[in-house]
Amino acid sequence: MVVSPAGNDAADGTVSNPVRTLGRAVELSRGESRKTVVLADGEYPIESPVELLPCDAGLVIRAEHPGRVTLTGARKVAGWTADA
Repeated sequence: MVVSPAGNDAADGTVSNPVRTLGRAVELSRGESRKTVVLADGEYPIESPVELLPCDAGLVIRAEHPGRVTLTGARKVAGWTADA
């Protein structure tokens, strides 16, 4: 199962058609023989918790290139200025 910041969650998670979110990759991996989720380089905003269930036992989640993937729950704040 392949995830890319440029992917689409309507895709099937293959190398040529990656999904966009970790949560969608985990969902698609359930019931599949593919028990590895590979995250392509980039930043992945996590907007809701990714729930792992007993059926996810053995699932491997890894970066394609270690050190080049960021999972973040942070949100960008716009329209503010620092106090002087």
